[in-house]
Amino acid sequence: MLSKLILTIFLVLLPFTAGAGNPVLRDNVGNSLTLLQGPCTSTQGSLAQISKETRKKAKAADLVYEGKKYKACYMDDGQMIYWADETGHQDIVPKELFKMETKI
Repeated sequence: MLSKLILTIFLVLLPFTAGAGNPVLRDNVGNSLTLLQGPCTSTQGSLAQISKETRKKAKAADLVYEGKKYKACYMDDGQMIYWADETGHQDIVPKELFKMETKI
């Protein structure tokens, strides 16, 4: 009886979790940029130089480059993603290149 209840709850909630995910940009050698929904709070490296006004508009991102993980921040103008990481790298990427990825 309890297992049926748990299964029913899981099946009811599954559609809500399946759509929850993050936009990710991946290349063919394993590098990725994952856009997060939380605010940009990292002050590591060059991210410490982001002005207070810009930081209010920026969100957090995770970058994996050549197997190393870095903190990044980004801004979305609806068509383009402007991002910078803690090492000082930055770029502008069309938003349409990001694909939603989910984890269950």
